[in-house]
Amino acid sequence: MTRALLSTLLVLLALPVFASAQFSIPGFEDHLTITAMPLVPGPNEFVHFFIEGSIFSSQNADASWSVHGKAVEQSGDGGIDVQMGAAGEETVVVATVGSQTLTRTIVPATVDILVEGEGYTPPFFKGRPLAPPGTTLRAQAIPHFGSIGASVANDKIMFTWRQNGTVVASGKGRATATLSAPPLFGADTISVEARSQDGAYAGSASVRLPGIDPVATLYVHHPLVGIKYYDAVLEGGSVEDVETTFTAVPYFADARNPSDPGLIYEWSVNGRAVPKDTESAGEITINADSASGVAQLSLTLSSSVNFFLHAEQSWNLRFLGAGSAFPGGAQQSSSDSSIFRTGVQ
Repeated sequence: MTRALLSTLLVLLALPVFASAQFSIPGFEDHLTITAMPLVPGPNEFVHFFIEGSIFSSQNADASWSVHGKAVEQSGDGGIDVQMGAAGEETVVVATVGSQTLTRTIVPATVDILVEGEGYTPPFFKGRPLAPPGTTLRAQAIPHFGSIGASVANDKIMFTWRQNGTVVASGKGRATATLSAPPLFGADTISVEARSQDGAYAGSASVRLPGIDPVATLYVHHPLVGIKYYDAVLEGGSVEDVETTFTAVPYFADARNPSDPGLIYEWSVNGRAVPKDTESAGEITINADSASGVAQLSLTLSSSVNFFLHAEQSWNLRFLGAGSAFPGGAQQSSSDSSIFRTGVQ
C-alpha cells in the first residue's frame, strides 16, 4: 500500500471526528440544511427546527440560532422551537455552524376546500347541493399562498388530491377534482395538498363527507302563487282548503328536476295506492269535500337509473274539509280511506 493511499484512508477514518468539531474540512465540507417539523406548518403553529447533513447532526455540536435577527437558545437536542406567525407572515430562522450560515424562511399558508355535489336542489336554495350515492362530486381547493400583499397563481402550485388516503388526482394548477360520492351509510375523507413550484409555500385541507340519503320535502302547490317553497308542509299540519295539490321536491336526488323521467313516485293515502299521474308524477291532489280528519299521505321515491335512491316518507295531515261538521257535532273518521278522494275533482 502506497504512502499516499494510506494517508487518504487515515483522513477518511478521522473525518467524522473532525467534522463534528470543526464542520468544515477543505475538500470534505458537509452540506447542511435546516429542517422544520412539521414540514408544512400552519399559522400560529409551533415548529421545531434542527440541522441535518450527510455526516452532521445538530446534537454533535453547538450552533448559534436567531429568529428575525434575535438570538435564540437551542434546546437539548441542538434545535429550537419557534411559533409561526399568522398566515402570510414570514418567519426567518438563521443558524451558524462553524463557517456555514444557514437560513430557512417559512410563510404559513392555508388552503380552503369546497365540495359540491350533483344532487337536485329547488330554486332559491341557499345551501350547497350534496352528492347522493352513485353520483360524482366536484371539489375545489382555494390556496392562500404568498406573503401579506402578494399571492401565488394556481398554475404555479402543485395539487395532490386524495380520497380516503388514495391519490385520485394530481397536477400543476389542478385546483379542482371530480370524485365519486360517498357510499350510502358510509363516509369518505377528501383531502388536498398544495405546494408552490418553488417550494416556499405549502398547505393542506381535508373534509369528511357522510353518505347522504335523498329526501322528499312536501310543499303546497297553490294555483295562484305556485309551489310554496318558503313554507314546507310539516308532520301533523292542518289543511284548510277543500282541495289541495301537494308537490314532493326530491332534495339531493340524482335528477335534473322533480319531473325527471328517471324518478319514480309511488303515492298512497291511508294505505291505499294512488294511480300514477304520468304528467305530474311528483304531485298529488287530495279532495276533502266530504271528509275530514287525519289522512296519512305516504310517498316512496326511487330511481330507474340509480338503484341507490330509495326514500320512504309519510305525513299525517289533518284536513278541515267541508265535511268536518255533521249532525250532532260528530266528525267523520279517516279510517276509511275512500273519504279522501285523489285527483282534481
